[in-house]
Amino acid sequence: MDPFEKHINDHREELDQVEHPEVGLIWQGIQQKMQAPQSRKRRIGLYWWVAAAAIILLVIAGISWWSSSSVEEEEAPTMQLADISPELARQERQYQQLIAEKEKHLQLASLDQNEFELFFRELEILEELHQEYLKVLPANAYNEKLINTLLQYYELKIRLLEQLENEVSKKHYYESQHIQQSI
Repeated sequence: MDPFEKHINDHREELDQVEHPEVGLIWQGIQQKMQAPQSRKRRIGLYWWVAAAAIILLVIAGISWWSSSSVEEEEAPTMQLADISPELARQERQYQQLIAEKEKHLQLASLDQNEFELFFRELEILEELHQEYLKVLPANAYNEKLINTLLQYYELKIRLLEQLENEVSKKHYYESQHIQQSI
């Protein structure tokens, strides 16, 4: 048996005795503290804290407004892969043509976005990422990883459009099957 257990066993009777506090005295103390007027010094200190917090909030709001307005003014001109090399220009043009053909074939604008919500959301996220990468391209024009990432954007978009095309084809197939069965 360890020393802690021995101590508990030796003092078991003392530990088993429960104290019963006077509930009435506790409530009297609470009521007295609630009824006691706050000191003037304490109220003045509270006003100083509130004023300091308000000033800090105003400073933070001003800084965030100033930084957001300066970011909008400083947007860098976008750069394309075609601006880096003729080979990249050729690759980018091929990808863009293929994407345009797939979008035209799919009639993307006429598709029900609610029915194919996941595809449209992924296309939207992909486009947002592409725009972010294009913003950093001027400063990192010869970064091979960035260039590969921008090329992968086109490949991913093409794959996503192909998957969407497959889903649309399946939908049309099942709809035609359903119509034939109902006849």
